[in-house]
Amino acid sequence: MSGRPAGGGGGLSFGNVPLRTIDPTSWSTTDPDSLLKSVSHTAGTGITTFTFKTLAVGSANYLLTNSTQNFPRRYTDLQADNGDGSFTTLTTDDYALIYFRLSGYSTDFASRLFVSVAIDPTSSVANTQLAYGVFFRKPSGTVGDGFWDNAFTQQGLGGPASVHGILNYTPLTSVALTQFGANSSDAPLNVRQRYMKDTLSTGVDLKLMVGVATEASGTTITDNDTVSGKLEYQAFKLNI
Repeated sequence: MSGRPAGGGGGLSFGNVPLRTIDPTSWSTTDPDSLLKSVSHTAGTGITTFTFKTLAVGSANYLLTNSTQNFPRRYTDLQADNGDGSFTTLTTDDYALIYFRLSGYSTDFASRLFVSVAIDPTSSVANTQLAYGVFFRKPSGTVGDGFWDNAFTQQGLGGPASVHGILNYTPLTSVALTQFGANSSDAPLNVRQRYMKDTLSTGVDLKLMVGVATEASGTTITDNDTVSGKLEYQAFKLNI
């Protein structure tokens, strides 16, 4: 491995690096069926709130696991922290490490609140969108968590207070995703891992993507229902 040393000697320091709180209010939007009414963010708490219009009839198209994915999402360029106050947009040509964290989850319907990295957030085709991430879920009265790989998910319950994920990329390949839920003391409740190895096109900017999917194909939404949570991440480009 080559590159500058961390810490002294003129190198960049990555010790005690904070997560970056996501505020997607000004990001680009993909919402094929116009389900979103608004997106707001409270700076003091870091909570983002998605407010919805009525969905009288549910559909599999709002699931993370469907081949067609019409759930609403917002996205922006995924930028790596250079450790000196500057940032670099990550592409499919990079070695990259991304950390996700979700907390403060609240929902009015059976939802999945997610944070992810995607190749093409504008596409409703799962194999073109190519998203990998983690999510909160609430199928009934108990909160759960899980990970998302394209159109595959693995999930559980257990009432986590926060959801964490670590995503790895090598040039032109998505490699692996590790996900765990944690209790209010940040002790892990479970660990899930996914080996992906999807081949990616060269020179494509990676996108940070957040949004809300439904838990089941029959899930309905009442006008002004909300889903909220604190969404955080950090990303690094590795010199290998």
